[in-house]
Amino acid sequence: MFKVLIALAYSYLNLQELLTIAERIAEILKRKFVSEPISEPIIAKQIDKLYEACEILMKVFQRSAGNTFTEQLSLKDMARDHAFRTLVGNLDGIAMITKKPEASQAAKDLLNIIAKHDRSLYRFGYARESAALYALQKELSQEGPTLLLKTAGATELFDDVKTTAKEFEDLYQSKLGDIKTYPETAAAAREIIYRLNFLLTYTDVRTNDEPQMFEKCADELNMAINDIMTPARARNTRQDNEKKVDVNEKKEDKEPTMV
Repeated sequence: MFKVLIALAYSYLNLQELLTIAERIAEILKRKFVSEPISEPIIAKQIDKLYEACEILMKVFQRSAGNTFTEQLSLKDMARDHAFRTLVGNLDGIAMITKKPEASQAAKDLLNIIAKHDRSLYRFGYARESAALYALQKELSQEGPTLLLKTAGATELFDDVKTTAKEFEDLYQSKLGDIKTYPETAAAAREIIYRLNFLLTYTDVRTNDEPQMFEKCADELNMAINDIMTPARARNTRQDNEKKVDVNEKKEDKEPTMV
């Protein structure tokens, strides 16, 4: 049996990247295994466990960051929720305008794309919402959906979604390093990795057994993994190179000077 999925090198990932890839993988597999015509309770349970582990990690983060920061993060979350709901609400209205058939159809097509990522994603926990918004932004930023946004007159509304989502992530990332030393952090990270390994191994086996049914899902997973691993590997390579330079400089400082 050959391996279908790209290896996920957890040691390269920071906590933000681990949360992001966990949520993206969960969303992809949820669409494949937890809805008709394929419905597998075992996988649904594993996905729920993965979401639980992600939320535990987020709660550790919020607790360690302090009340002031938690309030700031809540405000940023409310802003991205508002931007997303405004986009969806406006598209719903545009879709009903029969006098503008092109704009109406574009809005309907965009709503179908949003529905794949869940119209209620603003109700998710922080980590899950971040992953869902990331996946949605990536899809809507492609050439076809970008044209649909322009036709529907919703480009600026989508820009607001991107801006508010980035502001939330920037604030969240600014405090992420503070929780690495917490015991709960390591436990939650191990749980996430355990659930990911189970889900990816299962999908790998199913794709080998039934390639026509699962190869599209495997392609989505590989794309998500590659999106995370490429910058993570680049960052680790850069850090390794910087360490080597630092070590060499120290050696040079210690070498005796010839008189």
